[in-house]
Amino acid sequence: MNPDTPIPNHERNTMNTDTPTPRTDASVKRHNLCRLSGNDLVYADFPRQLERELAAVTEQRDYMTIRLGETQERMIDAERQRDRLAEAQEELTAVTEQRDEWKAKYIQQNKDLGYNLPWIDFAR
Repeated sequence: MNPDTPIPNHERNTMNTDTPTPRTDASVKRHNLCRLSGNDLVYADFPRQLERELAAVTEQRDYMTIRLGETQERMIDAERQRDRLAEAQEELTAVTEQRDEWKAKYIQQNKDLGYNLPWIDFAR
């Protein structure tokens, strides 16, 4: 899933009344009404609304789970890249130190031999 993908429409706090409600529909087919306790009856609209809200929250949870996985993968990749860059920096430092040692030896050797090489900038 693309990180730029917008969060699904249920974020807008508008409930889609066309969303299927299979659990409630099955119960309505069996009983036509849902009983709470005793003589209290609840018409099927409220359970349908709850089922739609449950479906919306479940969809959002699934979406966020996917996004979390993607974010964790990017973090792991970034850590691996950081480790590779640290190793490359250590290698560069070692090579630079070795170069400086050989350069100092070369300069000292030329001075010992009395060579005057004006075209070589020994200061670098």
